[in-house]
Amino acid sequence: MIDPLHFISELKELAKSYEPNLLEPAKLAQWQAASIYAQPSSSAPDFVVCLPPPNVTGDLHLGHALNATLQDLLLRYWRMKGKTVHWQTGCDHAGIGTQIVVEKELAKNGVTRQGLGRKAFEEKIWAWSSEHRGRIEQQLARLGVSADFSRSLFTMDPQYVSLVRSSFFQLFSEGLIYRGQRLVNWCPKCLTSLSDLEINHENRKASLSFLAYKIVGSSESLIVATSRPETIFADVAVAINPNDPEKAELIAKIKADEPVQLIIPLTDRKIPIVLSERVELGFGSGALKITPAHDFNDELIAAELGLKDSFNVLSPEGKLLESELVPTEFWGLDRFKARVKVLEALLQAEALEESRDYEQQAALHDRCGTVIEPYPSEQWFLRMPGLAKQALAALDEEKIRFHPARYADTYRAWLENVRDWCIGRQLWWGHRVPVWRKTLPDLSADSATNQIIFKLVRDEFRQLALNAGFQTKRAGDKYNSSLLAGQKTSNEYLFQFGDSEALVCLKQNDQALQDLLEEAGYTQEEDVLDTWFSSSLWAFAWTEELPAGEYFTQVLSTAREILNLWVSRMVFMTMYLRQGKLPFRDILIHPVLQTPDGKRMSKSKGNAIDPLVLVESYGADASRLWYAGLGVQGNQDVRFQGKREADGSWTSPILDRKRRFLNKLWNACKFVQFQLTNAGGLAEGDSLQALLADISAVPEGRGTSIKWLLESVFGQGKFFTGIERAITEYRFAEYISGIEDFLWNRFCDEYIELSKGYRHDPVLAGLAARAGYWVLEASLRALQPIVPLVAEELWQALTGSEHMLLNQTFPESLGVLGFGEDSERCEAALRAINSLRFFKQELLGLAPNFVGLETRVLGEMAACFGDAPVLDLAGYKAVSELAPLEFSLKLTNLELLIALPAQVNISERKESIAKRLLSKQKDREKLLIQVERLEARGGADLEALLAETRLALGDIEGQILSYREFLSELPPS
Repeated sequence: MIDPLHFISELKELAKSYEPNLLEPAKLAQWQAASIYAQPSSSAPDFVVCLPPPNVTGDLHLGHALNATLQDLLLRYWRMKGKTVHWQTGCDHAGIGTQIVVEKELAKNGVTRQGLGRKAFEEKIWAWSSEHRGRIEQQLARLGVSADFSRSLFTMDPQYVSLVRSSFFQLFSEGLIYRGQRLVNWCPKCLTSLSDLEINHENRKASLSFLAYKIVGSSESLIVATSRPETIFADVAVAINPNDPEKAELIAKIKADEPVQLIIPLTDRKIPIVLSERVELGFGSGALKITPAHDFNDELIAAELGLKDSFNVLSPEGKLLESELVPTEFWGLDRFKARVKVLEALLQAEALEESRDYEQQAALHDRCGTVIEPYPSEQWFLRMPGLAKQALAALDEEKIRFHPARYADTYRAWLENVRDWCIGRQLWWGHRVPVWRKTLPDLSADSATNQIIFKLVRDEFRQLALNAGFQTKRAGDKYNSSLLAGQKTSNEYLFQFGDSEALVCLKQNDQALQDLLEEAGYTQEEDVLDTWFSSSLWAFAWTEELPAGEYFTQVLSTAREILNLWVSRMVFMTMYLRQGKLPFRDILIHPVLQTPDGKRMSKSKGNAIDPLVLVESYGADASRLWYAGLGVQGNQDVRFQGKREADGSWTSPILDRKRRFLNKLWNACKFVQFQLTNAGGLAEGDSLQALLADISAVPEGRGTSIKWLLESVFGQGKFFTGIERAITEYRFAEYISGIEDFLWNRFCDEYIELSKGYRHDPVLAGLAARAGYWVLEASLRALQPIVPLVAEELWQALTGSEHMLLNQTFPESLGVLGFGEDSERCEAALRAINSLRFFKQELLGLAPNFVGLETRVLGEMAACFGDAPVLDLAGYKAVSELAPLEFSLKLTNLELLIALPAQVNISERKESIAKRLLSKQKDREKLLIQVERLEARGGADLEALLAETRLALGDIEGQILSYREFLSELPPS
C-alpha cells in the first residue's frame, strides 16, 4: 500500500458537487491509457473468473450489467488482497442467433443463404461478427469493469476452434459421440434440431377435436381426442387406459387376445387398439392416438408396447408429404393450414364429433418463436449416462456449491433424468462437425461379401492416410470393435464404419488428407455443433495448462435460465476432458431482472432497459451499487424500480438514492479536507497507529465520539471484519447495505455532526479531523470494489496521491483498541438522540420545527460530545421554563420533560398514531408469516433472507412498542 501521507501536503480540490457524467468518462480514459488491468500472459493467476460470453448478436442488458458487476466486485477485492487475478472475457458466436440475424439482413435485399452458397454466406457472417463483436465489451468498459479485453476470446477464434476440434475428437474416439436416428425437437423455420433447453413453453388457446375411428367389424366407432388432426395419417395405434370403466368391453377383448382394430378416418388403413396406463383418465375421450414419429410421449408408449411401425408425414418445413399415407388433397399444405383442411374433410365425412377450446402448453423455439415440431431425424449425439454420473458426484462430494443452495436441486433433477445430448445443428455458422463420410456400396445379406467391401474401403482409406503422412494402426473402443487410428505431428484421425457408411474424424484441420478424402468420394458433414457444446469448454479454454489445484476458476456467476444449458454441461465436460479437474468451485445464481410490471425483458417486445441509459442518468457507480445490492441470496426475480419517461429515458427512485449516497460521500470528503486544513493538516510521519496512541492518552470522558468511531470501524470483529466476511461469503447485499448505512448514517449524519462539537478545543479538533481522515481513507478503499470511479477520485483528492486505488490494500480490523466503554457510552447517547428524533418526527409530525426540552438528568452523556450541539442533532431546543403543555419522556440514563408547541393537537396526534399502530401491526403479521414459511423451508441459502426478515420484524416490533408507550403517556387532549 502506498502511504497517502507522503502526498497529503498537496490536496486535490474537489468539484463543488458530484457530477458522474463529468468524472466517469475522464477516469475511464485515464485507466485505459494506463492499461491498469493488463496482466502478463506468463503469470499464473491465483483467482480466475470466466465471464459468461455474451452473444455476438447482443447489446448489453441489465442482466449482463448485474452479472459483470458481481464478478468485478470479487476481482477488485482479491486484487486488493494481493492476489493475481485473471478475468477471462469474450464473446460467443451464437450459431443459430447470429445466422437468423444475418439471414434477415440478406432477405432485405432478396438474398438467401442458399443462393449465396455456404462459403460466401460464412464470409458474410464473419464480416457481420467482426463489426459487432466488440460492442458489449465497450459497454461493459463504460460500467467500469476491470477486465483486460486484449485477452478476450471469441468462440470462433483459431485457438478456440482447435480446442473444440480436439474435444470432439476425444469424445468421438472414446465412443461417446455417435450418429443415430431419433425423434428430436425441430424448428420448421430455422430447419434445425434443438435441445430441450432451447425451448420456451407458453400457454396458448388450442382446439381439442373429437374424431370417430370406426371399429373394424362393427357399426360402432371409438372417439379419439386430438389437438393435431393433421397427423392422423401417421397413427400406428390408439391407446386406452386398461382401468377405464367406460371401455370395459373393448378392454376385455384386448386382454383376451382378440384383435380389435380401427380405421383411420379419411383413409382405409387399419391400426390396433392397445392398452397403456399412460393414457390420462378423464381427459378428452380417454382414447389417445399413438403417432410415434410426431410426439415424444407417443414414441415412449410405442416403445413400451413394442410397436415397431413409425411413419413420418411431415417435411422438414412442416408441410404434409406427398406420401401414399396422406390423401392427395393435403399434399404440400403447411401443418396449420392442413389442420383446418383436415377438420373440414372430417366434418364432411361425418368423422368429426365436436371441437372444444382448451389451454395447451406450446413449445416454442427460444430464438424465433416458431412452434417446435417433434421430428424424426438422423443426428449427432453425446452419450450422457457416464458424464451425468460424474457431474452428480461432484455435487454429492461438495466439490461444487450453489449460492443460493436450492439450485443444486435443479442441477440434480436435470442430470438424473437427462437424455443423450443432440449436439448437431443444421446450420452453416459455427463449428462444423469434423467428420467426413462416404456411403458404402450396397451391402447384402452375405456377411462374407460385406467383409470384402469393408476391407476394400478400409484399405483404400489406409493408403490415403499414408499418402497424407499419417502413421496408421488398428484400434477399437467399447462401441466399435474394429477401427483405424492414425497420427502425425499435432494431428490424429479415426476411421470407423457406421450402418451404411465409412466415417473419418480429424482432430485438427489437415488439408492434404481432406483433399484426398474429397477425391475418394468422402464429403464433410454439413452439420455444425450446438453452440452450447463449444461454450461448455469455456471454463478451461483460456489455458492449456492443468491447474495445480482442483479448479480452473474459483467462481462462476450466471442466471438460472442457463443452469442446465451451460453450467451443468461445463461441469461434466471439464471433468471428462481435463482429467477430473472441475471448472469452478462456487456457482452464484443472480436474480433475473424484470420490468417494473413484473414481465420478462425482451428487445422484440420493446420493454428491455438499456443499462447505459441508467448510467447516463445516474452514473456507473450508482448503477453498480444497485446491482450489487441485489446480491444472490434473496429473491431470484427482481422488478426494476423505475419509470419510462416520455423522452425514452428512465427514472428510478432507488438509483436516485444511490446517487444521493455518493453525493453525500463527496460532500463528506470535502468536509474532512476542510477539517484537516483548519487543524493544520497532518504531521509528517503521521499514521493511524499514531492517532490511536494519541487518542488513548485523552482522559476518559473526553473525545468519546472519536473513540467510538475508531472502535466501531477498526475494532476487533467490527465494521471492516463484517464487510470483508460478507464479500468472501458472497453476501453482496449485506456488504452494500453495511457500508451505505455506516457511511451515510453513522459517519456523515452522526460523527461529522458530533465532531463539530470539538471546534473550541484545538487538541480534540485535531484528533477528530485525523480520525475522520483515516476512517474515510479506509472506507474509500473498502468501496473501491463496487464504486471504483468515484472512490478513486475521492481517495486521490483526500490523500493527495496519484497512485491507483485499485493497487492499494483492502482495509482490515486492527484488533482490540481498548475504547469499549467510551464506545458504549457514545452509542447510548446516540440511541437517546434517535429516540428524540423518532418522537418529534414520527409521533408529533414536527420535522421542520423545534420542540422545547429541559434536561433534568443528562450527566456525563452531555460531556461525551464536548460542546457538540446534542439537542440540535435531535431537533430540539433547551428551555428554562416549560410551556403549559408538558410530556415526560424516559430514556436510558436520561429523563426529559418536553414542552410541546401550542399548535400540536393532541387528539389529532393520538388518532394518527393509532392508525400507524394498526398499520404496523398488519406489517408485523405479514412478517411473522414470512418468518414461519422461511423456517419451514429451511436451507442454508435462505439463512440470509431469514435473518433480514427477522431483523425487519424486530424493527417493526420496536416501533409498535414505541407507539403504544407514547399513546399511553401522551397528555390528555
